[in-house]
Amino acid sequence: MVQILLGSSTSWIQVLSALLTPAVAVFAGLIAFQQFQINKHRLRLDLYEKRFQMYLAYKGLFIAIVVHEKGYPGHDIVQDFSRSISEMSFLFGDEIYKYFGEVKEEINKLMNAEIQLKRKGLTKRELKTEAQIKKEAVDWFGKQFRILEKKFLKYLSFKKNIISLMGGKMKLDQETIEYIRFAVIR
Repeated sequence: MVQILLGSSTSWIQVLSALLTPAVAVFAGLIAFQQFQINKHRLRLDLYEKRFQMYLAYKGLFIAIVVHEKGYPGHDIVQDFSRSISEMSFLFGDEIYKYFGEVKEEINKLMNAEIQLKRKGLTKRELKTEAQIKKEAVDWFGKQFRILEKKFLKYLSFKKNIISLMGGKMKLDQETIEYIRFAVIR
């Protein structure tokens, strides 16, 4: 009887040891999948943070131009802006890249008007013309706050991520989406 029990326990040990290798492989596969998911979400978060920093920088540029009525924001700020435009093509779609081409044109108008206004010997008519160009450029930047937000919204929205976290089973109404967007972004 003892031999029967030992014989059967040896076979159980062999069966369990044979099942151990596939169990470890399945467990390692689950860990690898979880690591993949974590890295995918980390990439999204890093991309979001980079995009959001750009959004804040451009919003700050617009504020410097409009609210403080400085007009031309300064050479350093414009250089930073020009450098960051090249990054835009990698972080955003063509729509944002083209839009900031327009922003660059308006900054150039503003810069040229500032230079002309500081020039000596301008007639009253020339001064008035350059002041009008400056005013129009500053007004243009004043109108861009909503446009900037709308253009960046699709790149900064968490709607897709929130629904995927809920397993895609829950539909969010527009009011809830707006609340989440403003609560997270601001």
